[in-house]
Amino acid sequence: MLFTKLLRDTQTRRRREIQFREITVTGHGPDVPNYVSFTIPLFFHPRIPQTLDNTIVELRRMHFGDKHGRIRRVFALSPRALRFLTIELFRRKIEPSSLLVRRVLNTGNYCSSGHRKVCRDFWKADVLDTYSLAEVHGSAGECERHGAKHFSPFVFAEVLDSHTKQRVEEGQQGILTLTPLYPFQASTPLIRYWTNDFVTVARTPCRCGFRGLSITKILGRADYCFDFSREIPPTEPQRVIAVTDVIEAIESSITLIPLKAVSGIEKLGDLPPRFNMRLLLNTRKQIVIGIYLEKFKGFDAELLSEMDERLEFAYRNLSDSLERDVTFKTSIVEPKSISTPYLKT
Repeated sequence: MLFTKLLRDTQTRRRREIQFREITVTGHGPDVPNYVSFTIPLFFHPRIPQTLDNTIVELRRMHFGDKHGRIRRVFALSPRALRFLTIELFRRKIEPSSLLVRRVLNTGNYCSSGHRKVCRDFWKADVLDTYSLAEVHGSAGECERHGAKHFSPFVFAEVLDSHTKQRVEEGQQGILTLTPLYPFQASTPLIRYWTNDFVTVARTPCRCGFRGLSITKILGRADYCFDFSREIPPTEPQRVIAVTDVIEAIESSITLIPLKAVSGIEKLGDLPPRFNMRLLLNTRKQIVIGIYLEKFKGFDAELLSEMDERLEFAYRNLSDSLERDVTFKTSIVEPKSISTPYLKT
């Protein structure tokens, strides 16, 4: 009965010509505003071939097309899950763009510029990033004009200095705290829930018309970043060495969809990059950050020095604020030697 009602409701709203497909390895995805409410969740696990088979078969079926046979699909899934699915489609000689996905809602992991390029090049799809967490009802979605991430009205967001616990101002870095509002979260009230995520805050009105606190950049979890807030005032543009900047530097030097080495990727954990960071030296004159990157097929070791130089250039403002040289040293380690990627040790 419920399925029949959903089907009838969807067919009456076909004028929007939108079809929603949610692919997830966790069973959870963000709400999608302004789209048909009919959702077909597709679950797959990389180590269970039958789930992949079912997912791909379902994606190739043409449901609820308009009179011209056009279908526009929306995905909600993590970058690694999408990359794995892309590689699996190429294994089966299926062109991802033929599945008519025209928008990808990123959820679960950091959305890098490399991931956006994968969506554009292979899926011919636009990408909107989302920020959410299981403990709090309410999320922040990227503006359709690809501006900042705006919070839903179900949650009150603040960004606090990690050292002083005071609110930071426009363009400053701090820890995101969330207060979910009644009645959307009533059984377990949370006040200034400490997400432990470093972000850069914005309060100026967006081009889309949104007014309120927004996120212009996600820096990463505090466990994965190096925080110098005790030594640098909030007015300085850089106070944190962000794990997301390291991800960007690595991914800009590698091929995220290694078409010539697809046989070596059997699970999500096989997808690069996998790395850890370590504070090697912290003196009055110099700070050295060690990056330990797992070896993988197709990586050129000669690019290591280029990556280090790119990161050092990106953190020149931090070096000026600390009055110390901030340098990076990347090393290659054996595959599967890192148990927890991104962890700061």
